[in-house]
Amino acid sequence: MQFYFSLACKCFISFTNAEFSAFRTIIHSDFMMNGISFPDEVERIMVRTPNDTVNLTFTKEEWGNIKAALDEAQFVQQVYAMMK
Repeated sequence: MQFYFSLACKCFISFTNAEFSAFRTIIHSDFMMNGISFPDEVERIMVRTPNDTVNLTFTKEEWGNIKAALDEAQFVQQVYAMMK
């Protein structure tokens, strides 16, 4: 298991400011309009990444959590920009 953890840390996704803004726009799309019912009967939304072999899936609760986290990250970016 340690190997997979190390590999994940080395391959962490990073964004430029423009990419972050675009990703945040995607995350703020409507869950109800874009959700897909999975075989386990849980509705999720899928987000493609620049890597063709990696897609992210989120439940409605996870979708809300990531939206809140990205809003907070944007707020921190704005604070840093004001401090410059």
